[in-house]
Amino acid sequence: MSEDVNNVELEPKKKDGFFDSLVVAVVIAMIIKGIFLQTYTIPSESMYSTLKIGDFLILNRMAYVFGEPDNGDVVIFEYPLEPNKDFIKRVIGTPGDKIKLVDKVVYVNGVAIDEPYKRTNGQMAQPAEISTKDNFEEFTVPEGKYFMMGDNRDNSYDSRFWGFVD
Repeated sequence: MSEDVNNVELEPKKKDGFFDSLVVAVVIAMIIKGIFLQTYTIPSESMYSTLKIGDFLILNRMAYVFGEPDNGDVVIFEYPLEPNKDFIKRVIGTPGDKIKLVDKVVYVNGVAIDEPYKRTNGQMAQPAEISTKDNFEEFTVPEGKYFMMGDNRDNSYDSRFWGFVD
């Protein structure tokens, strides 16, 4: 019996699916990163020693979809004076809180808050007449606003100097 070579049917090669799976995985990762996550690198010492220059963070962009930031939360936000810049600071005051700073000690609603993360460089506190860095009179955080401070208090440019964050 002879076989006709021209009439032989070849089975199509089956794909192993690796490339298709890789493409799907990359697309899903891009969607997750674009919607849910954002990467961020620490650019300054304002949050030292909690966060150090060069530390790499992955930000959960959905963290406050169903709630609001609370005192003590570390958040990344648009710098109010230049919205194209991101800042990272700690929430010290939420809407309605009464904030006061006396000789580098923060009072929220009349109570000195425990801040184990806070760092100072040992400088004497400056009077309020010279700077709001170490002392300021009590004020109330407006509705829809937050008062932010860096953990490295003597080396942080924060709400003490430029005001509230939306």
